[in-house]
Amino acid sequence: MPYFDLLDYVSMMVQKHTYLLVVAKIDNFKIPEKAKVIRVIFANITLILNHLLTVGYPAMNVEAMTSFLWAEEKREKLI
Repeated sequence: MPYFDLLDYVSMMVQKHTYLLVVAKIDNFKIPEKAKVIRVIFANITLILNHLLTVGYPAMNVEAMTSFLWAEEKREKLI
């Protein structure tokens, strides 16, 4: 499997899932419906985690610690 850490430092697993879906489609491998649902839920939670990271860390550059701490608290609850 390719090394996806350079594409997305925060959510490498979502990049790997996308790659594996393409490989499964090429090989005509049937993925159970339950696995598809779990992957979609995981990808959506990861998207929320990435957005919280995007809100929190740039705020530290202007010394706004409240938004950083709020975003990190929410991220920890989701993780």
